[in-house]
Amino acid sequence: MQHEVLDKLRAVLSGPIDTEPLVVYVMVEVRKVIEHLKESKQYPELWFFCNWTLHTKIDQEVPAILRELELIIDQILQNPESSSYMEPLSKAISLGRLRRALKGFASAWALPTAHFDDPLAWQQFSRLYAEVVREMPLGSKNAPLKGVLEFRITRDRVREVYGQDVDGALCCPGSA
Repeated sequence: MQHEVLDKLRAVLSGPIDTEPLVVYVMVEVRKVIEHLKESKQYPELWFFCNWTLHTKIDQEVPAILRELELIIDQILQNPESSSYMEPLSKAISLGRLRRALKGFASAWALPTAHFDDPLAWQQFSRLYAEVVREMPLGSKNAPLKGVLEFRITRDRVREVYGQDVDGALCCPGSA
């Protein structure tokens, strides 16, 4: 099974990735490899980003990224008028973080890395990824994020979160 999944990934990563379904497919296949090998601890960031693509609630152990988000939510709840949370938020769910994780994974498995190396290809992939996860509530089934009902990226201000020309944004979390 692992070889079949890697062959499928190799094929899709060798061609253009220009639709949201192709981005989702890449993330699904990456997650299959990680899950099949029981390597979620070796690829914690990639595991998180794959799960975010596929699930509204993360049902595994709370990943480090969600713990980072909890600290940021504390900051927001303490001072909701401040925008000082944007920089740490951008770092926590950074597309650069996803890029490094995907590139490391692809390199480790001898998969094509052009979509993660080439700035224009990455811009397209990351824009499509942002579209997939925008409006996708983020939280944990096992541990809510500091009493926040949901945390989601919306179309209004993604540029602030991701620091690039992606139409979308962060919606302030609602309290539980």
